Amino acid sequence: MKRFRFRFLSRVSVLAVLWAALFLSSASPAESVEVGDLMKKMHESYERLVETILMKPLRELAETDFEGVKKEVEIVVRLAKELPHTEGNENIASFKTYAEQLAEKARELGGFADKKNAKGSVGALVTIWGACANCHGDFRF
Repeated sequence: MKRFRFRFLSRVSVLAVLWAALFLSSASPAESVEVGDLMKKMHESYERLVETILMKPLRELAETDFEGVKKEVEIVVRLAKELPHTEGNENIASFKTYAEQLAEKARELGGFADKKNAKGSVGALVTIWGACANCHGDFRF
């Protein structure tokens, strides 16, 4: 009986280790994130930018939350840097170019936010939308 229990426990231990290795391994962000997941996060961040720059100031006659804008810009830039490393897009030069353009436009928005320039922020938000639209003209997700 003791021998049976030992074999059973050792098999369970091996299975537990294999399961942990399979499901709990930490892959790099490029391997574990699909382009659709990044697009969803990008869309959510863009919606927050629209809310912060356009909707809330109009609805509440409030000042633009430039600190909030800068935080979202950081998210957009980070996501844009991840995009060319998603599965199936690693070797597509135009996809990388679109991602770089998006990051550049987001950084421009960050510059307007640093200066607390609401009018410039609105214009930069439109150029971010343009960068997204240009990419989606060639790529569908």
